[in-house]
Amino acid sequence: DDAGNVLKWFGTCTDIEELRRADQKLRASEAQLQLQFNKMPIACVLMNRGFQILSWNPAAERIFGFTAEEAVGRYIHDCIVAPEVWASLDPLIVRLLKGDETAHGSNENIRKDGRRITCEWTNTPLKTPAGEVLGILAMAQDVTDRIRAEQLVHESEEWLQVAVEAGQLGIWELDLVSGASKQNLLHDWIFGYETPQSPWNQEIFLTHVHPDDLGTVIKQIQIGDATGNVYFENRIVWHDKSVHWIRTKGKVFRDNAGKPMRKTGTVIDITEQREAEEKLKEASRYTRSLIESSVDPMLTISPEGKITDVNAAMETITGRSRDLLIGSDFSEYCTEPERARKGYEAVFANGSVRDFLLDIRHASGKTTQVLYNATVFKNR
Repeated sequence: DDAGNVLKWFGTCTDIEELRRADQKLRASEAQLQLQFNKMPIACVLMNRGFQILSWNPAAERIFGFTAEEAVGRYIHDCIVAPEVWASLDPLIVRLLKGDETAHGSNENIRKDGRRITCEWTNTPLKTPAGEVLGILAMAQDVTDRIRAEQLVHESEEWLQVAVEAGQLGIWELDLVSGASKQNLLHDWIFGYETPQSPWNQEIFLTHVHPDDLGTVIKQIQIGDATGNVYFENRIVWHDKSVHWIRTKGKVFRDNAGKPMRKTGTVIDITEQREAEEKLKEASRYTRSLIESSVDPMLTISPEGKITDVNAAMETITGRSRDLLIGSDFSEYCTEPERARKGYEAVFANGSVRDFLLDIRHASGKTTQVLYNATVFKNR
């Protein structure tokens, strides 16, 4: 009334139960989203359009070393991005602010302790229904160890390639299931080809094996399949009919049931080595023929006085066979054993002796006077 007394009141009543339930669902949804945000194993950083940090999950704390309290409110480029890196990110930032949902990248970041790490970033622009960008959700993974591991693998591959090329190693691999194979160019060069050969398999390899070695090679392959270790040396014939020696090494890999699945290994040309060995054998045979044809008794003695080799003349003068002489004491065949020992000891002490008089006793008792001349032979 005119005095201000309430005479009656008028109002409306609205059922808000549905609204309250919707609000509870929204709060529960936000709580669930926050829980998921906090439990994410990768860093999740929520920022506004100015790249000011609004939210920072536990994974971000672990990766970058800053607590949420230390990070929230700071600008990301003042927190975990070096100035020189931030300047290089301008094109990506422009794309994000335009709403590009594919503006991802990898860059170096700085931890609280100053250590630099490499992170992969997946960025999502947060937009209004009208498409206006309000902020950015950035998720990061620390890939420093992976990048380093990849670098080590790359370096190892480079070192391996250097070793392969320096050692002139042909590399080969054979899939025993599909029959597919692969090899490097050095492998094909060893078989006389200047260009890569495809296909290449065990059957094709065997067509290159020298006919006289084929049976042995097949047997060695079978042994390798059984033992898991491949090793053999053989001759191959190039398309120009020239003959070359190779050495093959490899390993057989099996599945859990023990079935051979693939072979891999190396091959190297050993032609020069084999030729050098053959020349050495020939020289050795020639030297031996000279020794055997000598009318003078000849022998080699170890530092302990044991005979290690003799020629035919030594067998004749002692009346004993090579088998009996080798391994026995030289002084046993001299009439004065102690003098004989002093003789060969002088050789090892002084390097040689000249015209040292000794009497050799034949098995029959007959003696022959000889002048003992000797020098020390040393391994190089």
